[in-house]
Amino acid sequence: MVKSEKHILEIANCPNFKNCEGTPCEKIVKSQNLETRQIPEPYNGNINNCKLLFISSNPSISEKEIYPTSEWNEADIIDFFENRFSKESEYVKDFIYPKHNDGYAINGVKFWIHIRKMASTLLGTNNAIPGKDYSIMEIVRCKSRNEIGVDEATKTCSDKYLNQTLAISNANIIIAIGAKSRNELEKKLKIKLNKGEIIKKKIGSKERLIFTIPHPASRQIRKPEKIFTKEELQKIINYTINAS
Repeated sequence: MVKSEKHILEIANCPNFKNCEGTPCEKIVKSQNLETRQIPEPYNGNINNCKLLFISSNPSISEKEIYPTSEWNEADIIDFFENRFSKESEYVKDFIYPKHNDGYAINGVKFWIHIRKMASTLLGTNNAIPGKDYSIMEIVRCKSRNEIGVDEATKTCSDKYLNQTLAISNANIIIAIGAKSRNELEKKLKIKLNKGEIIKKKIGSKERLIFTIPHPASRQIRKPEKIFTKEELQKIINYTINAS
């Protein structure tokens, strides 16, 4: 079992999820109004090879989606998170419609739609492939609606897992989506992420470009082509191609 697979299982079996009482994670875990709770979401995609890594606050929850619980076996849990967007897996249709018990969702996930458009721009293509070209992860791995419990769980979850995930990722570009992820990356990486600025930072054995973009739900300007100059945007595109 490779390091990324072990990392998936470590997060999926987080002790603060299984026994949340009295921990900073209690509010977010107990916000799941489900008979069997959905496990923490380590990340989505082939994090070892994806060129871009998008980091947001925490994953939203859908009671209808076919999603791993603690009853799933380890192989299926790993497969879900590494291959969630692949056509062969059938977990998600056309990259945006999650599978439900009665078929696929009628409406695409707005966050996934936005991230894919953004990834396409940053890669200089019209057809970025989630899971292959870019990965998605969150600062807080447990799922909730409207970021319930995120503020309480952020420090604990970030301290336990953020640096590990960043080290495993081989992404050339790291994008903090929204204020919560930006603030936490600033703390952990000891950097300052101002909108429109691109930081170069060595993480693990690799130098990455890091910048922040407002969350899709915000009313701020959030398209990369409107945040960066043409020269800056081309610098980002070139880095995804040329960085080892």
